[in-house]
Amino acid sequence: MTQGGKRRKPGGKKDLAKRWRSLQQAKVGLLLVFVLAILGYVFFAWPFSVVVTNVSYGPVVETVFARGIVEPNLFDVPAPADGKVTGIAVSEGMPVAEGGILATLDNPAHPYVTAPLSGRVYRLDAIKDDKVTAGKSVMLLEVCCALRLAAEVSEGMLPKLVEGQKVEVTSTDFPGQIFSGVLKMIIPVTVEGEQRYRLHALLELGVPLKAGAMADMNVVIRREDNALQVPVSALKDGHIWVVEGGRAKALSVSVGVVEKGKIQIPFGLTGEEEIILAPSRQMRDGSRVVIDKRIKP
Repeated sequence: MTQGGKRRKPGGKKDLAKRWRSLQQAKVGLLLVFVLAILGYVFFAWPFSVVVTNVSYGPVVETVFARGIVEPNLFDVPAPADGKVTGIAVSEGMPVAEGGILATLDNPAHPYVTAPLSGRVYRLDAIKDDKVTAGKSVMLLEVCCALRLAAEVSEGMLPKLVEGQKVEVTSTDFPGQIFSGVLKMIIPVTVEGEQRYRLHALLELGVPLKAGAMADMNVVIRREDNALQVPVSALKDGHIWVVEGGRAKALSVSVGVVEKGKIQIPFGLTGEEEIILAPSRQMRDGSRVVIDKRIKP
């Protein structure tokens, strides 16, 4: 009962509006379910058309690249560590053999300064009782008939480098030619507050490069003659996608050297797979696929 004894009639305008909103929400929900069903069918039921290839095998070479300057046959002999020079075992003009002791330091961990290669003492840069720091030149050696290539690399490259590694050198002055050398010295230096490393590579005799010329150095870290490779376009988010039983399958792989549009896969493939090239971003593990074209590796 309301005031005045009148009874309120059920189902007024507010109730109608509420039922209308509920009906519209139900329609939106049904439409959303329908759209999701269509999307699910497109992505999971409708097959992706793919282009496939097989793995290939070939040589790969991992290198550290640096651009440097060809220098005359004079080589710095750096101090191996901080310390005081306690003795100089040679004099200017004296011939020395590779590995021979040239000077001594008061550093127990690194007591000797040795010759990195055979030659002649060209100049003494330190004398007895001088204090030296790691990498500072103690003397200069002259090496008959040889040139060196001096270049710098960042600290991040250091773990890959070892004295004695082979070096391949190229120059725009001699297009198409590759000259050989050996990494002889790795010297720590500081450039504008940044720790870097200077590389000295001894070039083979008879190299026609001239002192002062720019040249590119590739220090050979690792070489493999029969490496398993796939096209770079086959790699997606660290996975190689393959066709297996009419469906796409993502295989987790390890990657190696990238060279000439191909990438080495040391682990993760058997070599028998059909590799999907440029897999779609919408493709999921288990998506149906149909092979549209096969390309020879």
